[in-house]
Amino acid sequence: MNGSTFRWTSRTGVALLLGLLVTRGASAREVAPDSRSEGGRIRELEARVRALESRAATAPATPPVTAGRNNGLFFLRSSDGAFTLFPTARMQIDAYAYSPAFEAPGQPRASVFLRRVRPELLGSLFHERVDFMLAGDFAAPANGQATTDAFVIFNVHDWLHVQVGQFDLPFTMENRTSDRVIDFMERSFTVRNLGTSTKEPGLMLWGGPRSRLFYYSVGLFNGDGINVRNLDNSFDVVGRIFVRPFAAGAAALSRVQVGASGSFGSHRDTNQPIGAAPGWLSLESGYPLFRNTYTGADGNGTAIAVVPQGDVARVAAEVNVPIGPVAFRAEGIWLKGDVAETFFASGLPLRGVGSLRALGGYAQLAFWPIGTSRVLSDPGVGSMPRFVAGAQTPPDGFNLQLVARAEYDRVDYQSGAPLGANQQGPSQVAGAYTYWSAGFSANLWWTRHVRLTLNYVANHIEGATANLPSPGQNFIHEFGARVGLSL
Repeated sequence: MNGSTFRWTSRTGVALLLGLLVTRGASAREVAPDSRSEGGRIRELEARVRALESRAATAPATPPVTAGRNNGLFFLRSSDGAFTLFPTARMQIDAYAYSPAFEAPGQPRASVFLRRVRPELLGSLFHERVDFMLAGDFAAPANGQATTDAFVIFNVHDWLHVQVGQFDLPFTMENRTSDRVIDFMERSFTVRNLGTSTKEPGLMLWGGPRSRLFYYSVGLFNGDGINVRNLDNSFDVVGRIFVRPFAAGAAALSRVQVGASGSFGSHRDTNQPIGAAPGWLSLESGYPLFRNTYTGADGNGTAIAVVPQGDVARVAAEVNVPIGPVAFRAEGIWLKGDVAETFFASGLPLRGVGSLRALGGYAQLAFWPIGTSRVLSDPGVGSMPRFVAGAQTPPDGFNLQLVARAEYDRVDYQSGAPLGANQQGPSQVAGAYTYWSAGFSANLWWTRHVRLTLNYVANHIEGATANLPSPGQNFIHEFGARVGLSL
């Protein structure tokens, strides 16, 4: 009994001893690795972070975007953003018809023609410190030259930009709005005829805060028209200002804009007829109601021109109220000038200095039943295109714009007294001209690049010396259509 008990106790003790040793060894192994793994894991994570940092430092950067479509424009851009080019173009194919139809030889007929075909290159250099534009029109060269816009802008500060070359004059809101996006096929009768010439060579300073809370522009221009050198050593001073009084307020009123323009110059002995060939006070399709040149009464077909001969001053006011899908716009111009009549071939004076007075304006209401006016740029701003990182491309949808416009203009021309013996008879264009019109326009925009336009304008003219299509025809109804492409 005692022997068997001893043997069991010995075996049991040995087993218990071995179990205790194994358990302590296992516990030691469990504790030691745990204490070592904390530091090991930290070191391992630190090593991984260093490896990731090393890889990030040596990994090639994402290549910059150097070509494509941005902010609705096609562009080419250097990898460092030092220069950006915007190759653009515009093409406008127009059609016109009249009621009643013109009948006399040389008068316009229903027609389809190329109104504008302009390749253009815009861009910025030296990280947008300098902007430029080069453009020409191969459908209707002005004064024998295709150049339309050719200028350089030095961006000194938001409040000071220096622009030199040939460009849109800063007179009226509509004149500073590109013909890509004007509401009718052409600018209003008032702006085309009572305003300055559309483009001229000159120098301009402009600027203001980026919010457009205030904007100014003032410059010196030749005063003799597009693609024409200075003819008399005199320059026109032209300027425009506008404010957006609610730019910092509610978004619905942030684009409300009021402004004014002024122009003053003095021109003598230029023999440059007022307006443009073939006449002045032209309709949308180009038909002139005032003959700036005419044939005298001597029986020899002597051509006589009405030319500036002294001071010419203009003042204009503007207002633009876009609220949601509706926009109201109006502009008015007052004109006072000294003019004379000369023999067109020689420039010799026929009559002394007479007076030209004019006052007119237009008002219009636009509505967007489909889409949004945001597809177009704001009128009268004339800012240069910019590459905007992350800019959203405008949706490729349709936008429908409906516009109604009314105009009224009064022009009085009193010719000067004849100089010496006069075999030409009295002036054939002196007198009072009263013009009014009502027009409607429908523009279907497929983005800002494709435009389909239908126009109707009822023109009415009163004046004993007005250039009417036929005697007593005071109404001229114009029907117009345009297919426009702007890249």
